[in-house]
Order: sequence, then C-alpha cells, then structure tokens
Amino acid sequence: MANESTGKDYHDLQDKLAEISTGHKEKWSEDYIFSIVQRIDTTRAGILVDEKKSCMPLFTEEEDFTLKDMQGADDIYFTEDINSIISSKAKNSSISAYALIDDGGSAGDIYLKVTTTNSSFYEYRGLLWLKMIFYVCMVIIFFAATNMLMSLYIRRMIKKATGVVKRISEGDLSARVEYKSKDEMGDICNEVNSMGQNLERLFDEKDRTEKFYYKFVPEQFRTLLGKEEFTDLQLGDSDSRELTVLFLDIRGFSLISEKMTTKENFEFVNIIYGVAGPIIRRNNGFIDKYIGDAIMALFETADDALRSGIDIYKAIVLDHGTAEKIGVDEINIGIGIHTGMAQIGIVGEEERLSGTVISDTVNLSSRFESLTKQYKTALLVSKDTVEKLTDPEDLDLRYLGFVQVAGVNEVKEIYEVLDCLPDEEREKRHNNSDLLSEAIKMFREGRKEEAADTLRNIRTSGGGDYVTDKYLDYITNLATEEKSGVFRFVRK
Repeated sequence: MANESTGKDYHDLQDKLAEISTGHKEKWSEDYIFSIVQRIDTTRAGILVDEKKSCMPLFTEEEDFTLKDMQGADDIYFTEDINSIISSKAKNSSISAYALIDDGGSAGDIYLKVTTTNSSFYEYRGLLWLKMIFYVCMVIIFFAATNMLMSLYIRRMIKKATGVVKRISEGDLSARVEYKSKDEMGDICNEVNSMGQNLERLFDEKDRTEKFYYKFVPEQFRTLLGKEEFTDLQLGDSDSRELTVLFLDIRGFSLISEKMTTKENFEFVNIIYGVAGPIIRRNNGFIDKYIGDAIMALFETADDALRSGIDIYKAIVLDHGTAEKIGVDEINIGIGIHTGMAQIGIVGEEERLSGTVISDTVNLSSRFESLTKQYKTALLVSKDTVEKLTDPEDLDLRYLGFVQVAGVNEVKEIYEVLDCLPDEEREKRHNNSDLLSEAIKMFREGRKEEAADTLRNIRTSGGGDYVTDKYLDYITNLATEEKSGVFRFVRK
C-alpha cells in the first residue's frame, strides 16, 4: 500500500490522477477512475498507480486485461483516435478504456486506464438517448408547428382571396386582397387583384360606352320597352302607352341665324338645348330628338311635362342671362303640350337604329306649339293634358276653346298657361279670362253676335290682348253658315 516512503513522483502522479477525477468542475468526472497500467507481457498487466492510492505499484494483476482483450474479442471496441479497449460485460460490471501513453521511446506498453461502471455508462447512454429523443421531438414539434402555422396562413389567405372573388362576383369590383407576401399565395392574391382591376376597368368602359350610346338613344327607351340591357334593343321593338309630348321651338331662329356664322349657329342652339335639357331631365322627362331649332321631349305624367314647360320658358325667355350668353337682345320660344296614346319603339335598319314615337299625340303637340305663333302666347296645352293633372286648380290656365289645326281632322280643346308669363302680362290675361271663356262658350253654341259683342267690350275696356282680338276678328269674318264654334287654322 502506498505510504509516505513512496517516491515523490509517484505521489505527484496520484495527485494528478485524482485531480482529473475529483477536481474537475464537471459532474461527469466523478463517475470515472483514472489509472496508469503497464502491460507486463501478453497475458498480464499491472497497475502502476491510481488515484485511490490503494494498490501497490507494478505488480497488481488485472484479470480483465488479457491478451484476448488486447486482440479484440467480440466485446472489445477500438477507436481511430485513441487505442482504447472497452469491456461491455454485465451491466453491473465495470467498463475500462485504455489509451497508449507515449513514454518517449520505451517499449510502448504504458497505458492510461479510465474505468467506470456499466450502470453509469448505461445511465449516460440513456440520458443521451433521452436528449436525442427530446431534440428529435422538439424538431418534430417545430416542424409541425411551422406546418400548422403555414397551413393556417394559407387557409387565411385562400379565405381572403375567395371572399374577394365572391364580392367581385356580386358586383363590388373595387374589392381587393390585402397581402404582403411574395410567395405563391402572394402570386394568387396578385392575380385576384389584377382580375378585379381588369373587370373594374372593363365595366367602367362599358358604363361609359352605354352612357355615350344613351346620348343618342335615351335610356328611358330601354325601360319603357322593358329591356334589361341597352344591347337588348332591336329593330322593331315597340310598345303602346300613354305619354305626354312636349314640343319646343325657337322663334325667329331663321332670321337670327342669317346674321351668324355656322359655328355661332351651333353655339346658339346648344346654349338653348343646354338650358332646356337639364330641366326636362329634372322633371323626369327625356329628349326624344332635336329637330333643327326644336326639341321633342316625352314624359310619363302630365304634371312633369307642364312643370318642365313652365320652367324652360322662364329660364330661356324671362332670364336675360341666356340671351347675353348667346349675344342677342332677346330670345323667344313657343311650347306645345299634349297627352295621349303613343307608339314608342326602335325604327331604322340594321346598321342605323333610332328610338322614336309615332302617333297623333306627337303631331298634335307639334301643332299646338305652332299655334303659339298665331296666338302670340308662350305655352299651349290640350284639355287632354289638363284632365291628367293632379291639381289643375293650382295652375293659372286660360281657356281658348275648340281648335282644329292644319293637317289634323280631330278637334281639340286647348288652354293657355299663364304661369310662365311676365307678371304684368299674366295679370292682364288672367283678368279677362272669364269674359273670354264666356265669349267662347257663346261662339260654341252658335251665338256668334253675342260672342263678338263680349269680345268688343273686352277691347274697348282696355283689357284685351292679342288672343281676344284674334278671336273677335275670326268670329266677325266667319261665314254666316258656319255654326261649329271651332277655331280652324288652315296653316301651321
């Protein structure tokens, strides 16, 4: 057994081995015993020194270190970097590893022996496997979590994209997918957005095209003919319905246009149309056509047509700002309105279509507009229209009796609308309205002389106007045998 008499070098070597084992900071070193052994011959080896200081040097026999072990039996393992021998016997036995010590050129039979129990080895190996399993599980969990997050991300982006596609299909062409990624999902979202942009642009172009077409064929033709789309209109489409037709004509346009250039003529009529058009649309009507210096407009109700006629006359004739824009002293127009059945439809040929209205209602409204020239009044309306008004008592109407216009056999009763006239002229005509109505009634009953006398009284009292004077002249010059009581016009 080692004691104080043992050499100093021997004690130093023991201390170094003990320091390696117990002096290391890592816990693993406590499970290992370090020794230096010498292979005596091919069958024996002895411990020179170990950390326990419990064995005699040189001649302690190592039974498990045999020649068979050195030659590599089935339970012996060698490594490339060290000359090691591991004996893996029963789990409760020890395991030793040997590393050749370079002794500076001697026989080369000195080894460093590291010994631990099988239980410690298996414990560390088990811990190693547990760590490996733990890290493998962590990797699997990481990839599973990553895959789940990616799946959720993809599902979310697909849901957003399909939601936008659904909104676009329902008509919301401004719908877009918000995304930041540049991967495949980003490409899909980008394509969805591009589709929405393209559809929005195409529909905008379609809307602009339709709006442009509607400037030539009013949209109301489509609705009145029961068509869903503008392109559904076809040659020959027609329908019969009650309409109120308004005709407007610019008085003295021929004389005015002679003093203007072609460009000025177009500017003139376009200013007039620019005033009348918005008023007609505001009162739920639409312009069927422009006829040189005239306008033909259609309304579904008499109230809208009459209100439109009054507003147009005030805006063009009574508002001198319109004349100033054109550069003339004054503008005068005549308006005729009549209500009746009309055939509305598409006429023309395959390469040129036009919406129009064909009926006596159109002809009569045009003739009533012409009568405003002969009566020198602003707006004439038929009794058929007055009877369709919601509240005719709210209007200032003067009865003008039965008339037969040129080119039409039908006799109609007409009224003059005083609401649009200047205040002074309106009051004058309103004041003689009852006497004029009485004279017309006498004329209708065949009492021409009495009617003429009444009209003369209006003239002599100073309350007459052009209409009362015209009626007096007509009745006075009427043939004796004429008993119809109808004011007949032989020219337009």
